[in-house]
Amino acid sequence: MPIARPFNFQKWIDEHRHLLKPPVGNQQVFKDNQDFIVMVVGAPTPAKTTTWTRARSCFCRSRAR
Repeated sequence: MPIARPFNFQKWIDEHRHLLKPPVGNQQVFKDNQDFIVMVVGAPTPAKTTTWTRARSCFCRSRAR
């Protein structure tokens, strides 16, 4: 994946908020990327935090407006 230009992550969340609600409640940020996965999960969610690969994982919690 080519290096992407910086973008306003809070704006991305605001524009996709309708997709971050149950029953699914999550959305992949870079859908065409094969190198890594960036997933945004809306709350509340009954699911436990899990990973489905043995790859390195990084979790960051943010409270969206």
